Amino acid sequence: MNLNPRTWFGQKNAAALHNQGGGIAASIRESRALGPYTGVFDQWNTEPRAVSPWLYESLKEAIPMLDGGISRLVTLDGIIEVEGGNDRLVSEITEWMQNVPVNDLETGFQAAYASGGEELYEQGLAVTEFVYDAKGRDVIGLRVADSKGIHYVRDSDRMRVFYRAPSVAGDRRPDGMGNVEQILRGAVRASDRVTALLGHGYVELDPQQLMIAVHRPEADNPYGTSVLRSLPFVAQIILRMQNATGRVWERFGDPSFHVAYSTKNRKIDNAGAQRRAETIASGLATALAGKKAGNSVDLATGVGADDEISINVIGAVSEALQIEMPARHMLEQVVAAFNLPAWMLGITWAQAAGIGEPQSELVLQDAKTRFARRDPGLRRPIEAMLRARGRTWKPGDWTLVQRLPSLHDEVKRAQANFLNQQALMMQREGGGAPAGLDNQMRSGRQGRRKVASEEEGGGEPWAEQDKQLPRIERGTTDALLARWKGAKREVLSLLGLDAPAGDTFVFDLAQLPALLVEQQMLTRDLAAELLDGSMQAWERGAANAQADIPAALVANGPKSAQRKQVRRLLLRAHVAGRKSDWWDDPLFQAAVDRMREAIRHKLIAEGLDLVSGGVARTYRAQIVSALASGEFDGWNPVNVASALSARFDGGDYNWERLARSEIAAAQSTGKLDLYREQGVTLYDYVTADDERVSAICRTHEANGPYRIDDPAAPLPMHDSHPNCRCTIVANA
Repeated sequence: MNLNPRTWFGQKNAAALHNQGGGIAASIRESRALGPYTGVFDQWNTEPRAVSPWLYESLKEAIPMLDGGISRLVTLDGIIEVEGGNDRLVSEITEWMQNVPVNDLETGFQAAYASGGEELYEQGLAVTEFVYDAKGRDVIGLRVADSKGIHYVRDSDRMRVFYRAPSVAGDRRPDGMGNVEQILRGAVRASDRVTALLGHGYVELDPQQLMIAVHRPEADNPYGTSVLRSLPFVAQIILRMQNATGRVWERFGDPSFHVAYSTKNRKIDNAGAQRRAETIASGLATALAGKKAGNSVDLATGVGADDEISINVIGAVSEALQIEMPARHMLEQVVAAFNLPAWMLGITWAQAAGIGEPQSELVLQDAKTRFARRDPGLRRPIEAMLRARGRTWKPGDWTLVQRLPSLHDEVKRAQANFLNQQALMMQREGGGAPAGLDNQMRSGRQGRRKVASEEEGGGEPWAEQDKQLPRIERGTTDALLARWKGAKREVLSLLGLDAPAGDTFVFDLAQLPALLVEQQMLTRDLAAELLDGSMQAWERGAANAQADIPAALVANGPKSAQRKQVRRLLLRAHVAGRKSDWWDDPLFQAAVDRMREAIRHKLIAEGLDLVSGGVARTYRAQIVSALASGEFDGWNPVNVASALSARFDGGDYNWERLARSEIAAAQSTGKLDLYREQGVTLYDYVTADDERVSAICRTHEANGPYRIDDPAAPLPMHDSHPNCRCTIVANA
């Protein structure tokens, strides 16, 4: 060992054979740290809407979690349905919502709702146009716009909406706005902006035909806020991590090799050493090419005693990057941006026990809040459709509801129902009257079943002092419920569930025709019972009109000789106090018979529509369709029987409400028909003058009298609410 430090730095031997020359060669490669999305963040910055909205779509394509998060928000928005007190309108709206065409290939209002939700959360706004037919008598389609092509221009008194389908071809900028960027930035006069937009293929949309939703709008920015707004920087870091990981595995899958050849043989000069190294490298390249072709290759090297050959994989001994913790930190930012629990985005992180339930409650509350904000806009195409068809409605006739089904909700609902039944039982055992329910609760979701006979339990009292009307209402209700419960027994018997046996239930599609026949028979029987009760109520209305017609006739002149004779009979009987005499007069009874026949045909048609709608909503949608789709297949038969019975029982209140509303309406119609037949021109809307009378009815009473020939004049139930028991009285 040489211990003299002076010799360490001595002059090296310059002989070519003693020291082999060496060097370093550098190669430059393009750095694409973000992979294929390297240019996205430089080209499309995050200045709100002034530059390209394609940035957010690129983020969704680059990071699957962002795409999945938006889809999860749309799912949490639930399913849109319609409910209300007017069965005819509800049935018509439901049919339209199920069949309205959406864009080119989809059908149904739910498709437009979901597609609009995708645009809303990705871009911050959603615009849907509803299309009328050629005559403007119906809404025949919905078109959900690509929000990237929506642009607003603010006038002094309005906001104008322009649209052009986005295209990435033929423009300097991917959103097709390269030529009008200065317009959007407000660099030119406002009067020129519209001209420039129209000159570049934009079309102005009619705001009256638009359903617009905006997500978290800020100040005067009408474009809203994307849920991805805060994520571009986070996305860049995530993409760098993903790309770096891909590069590492790419090198392991297709490694680069370093070949080193050295020798201590003094007889080999530089040129010889170079040739030997090239020969080794060529042999290695041939071996690698053979392996890529799928061949087995053996590599042999022949070297001298003083030679060394080393072949190493470049990067094989490098330390692997630890990305778990920084990646989790970035993913936490994504979770925070969506305001969803991590497990809803597919991330399995450890969390405190019991935290999942309150997280779910918060998520559902967020969904309800978003729906409440969108609800007025969602109603617009439906209202446009009804107006185009000439329909009118009043508050409570129909409303949109958001279905957010969950097992947790069902358990809570069952517990609440049990507590209500328990409280009712205790009140009855104690001798107290059951507490009444709000008369506005007409949807059938009450904790306990509310019967029509509970006049003093919260429903409005009868304004007409006729003891027969409550009896007719009660009889009609009992008849409808008897038919409905009979259908339940028939269905359970048909399915073999009246005495459940076996381990599993499987619905046989061969039984479907029998169920549909049962539906037709049920509709016919229910319509017949409703018609019978309505006719009785109509006749009571005509009879009740006898007390107030004479006073009105004194103030109204005759219109025909026949009616003049009837009026004389009425007045003479009224003065003598013999009301039954004129009622039994053949001439008068002939007039009543004509009215009875006319109203009978009308009630047959209307009653069949009302009953068909109720049967379709409960029997066909919740029972037959559920069986046919296999919802109960594999269940225990006892559980299937219980579930079907519960669905039948859930429809009881529909028939109670229908009986109450139609009996009250028929009684008022009977009075109105008799007034019109006898030439009465005015009538008053009369309530029971009770604290339970609704504000709608009080308003109608205060605004009277009304002309009989006025089609806009209000009538009980038709223009008030389904639980109305008011009446009309001829005005002298």
